[in-house]
Amino acid sequence: MTLITLPQLNQIIADRRLLPIVKGDLATTKQDEANFQLVMKQMFLGLPVKPLLKTHPHMGRWIRQIKKLAPELFQPKKKLLIDTQAIAPLAENAFIQVHANIGFRRGIPRLYEWAVRRPNLNWQDRIKLWAACEQYSISPQQVQLVDLALHPSKPARRVKISWSQDRHEQTQQWLSQVISQSHEETPARAQIEQSILPMLDLESILEVTI
Repeated sequence: MTLITLPQLNQIIADRRLLPIVKGDLATTKQDEANFQLVMKQMFLGLPVKPLLKTHPHMGRWIRQIKKLAPELFQPKKKLLIDTQAIAPLAENAFIQVHANIGFRRGIPRLYEWAVRRPNLNWQDRIKLWAACEQYSISPQQVQLVDLALHPSKPARRVKISWSQDRHEQTQQWLSQVISQSHEETPARAQIEQSILPMLDLESILEVTI
């Protein structure tokens, strides 16, 4: 069995330049982002976060913004799986593994992403949505992603993104092509761009700012 993780997919895409390289415009570092994810995880697990917040005081502002934008996450009876693992079969003996924050509303999973990022859907979000549908055997039309997009200096935004059967199937097809291309020694870049990039029509996915 071949288990492919999101970091491995990221490396495949970076090595073979399967997606356009977009330079970030948010003043944050990978270490800063990792520390914030650790703060959030420890907070939901009931572990102390004061030492980290003392070292990184700006993260306290981000936490306050998240509490304001998504108060349902902090309800005592809210069932929320933090950084939980989802594994979905892609092909025979091949599986995709992701980690996501998943809440449940009447038994239906809802994904939450909080990070210093742009408030729109990216390819990692697509894979997480696809994997969650496969993991829990849920119709794509029922699943949503709540994007809590933080910014170093601007107010945070909450964007709710709906999923669909068409996007679900396109993502699975895109994943299959990426994996199959990764096993070829010298793939033609033009052919990859023509066959894979049109599937990532992120602009057409319904986004609702709340």
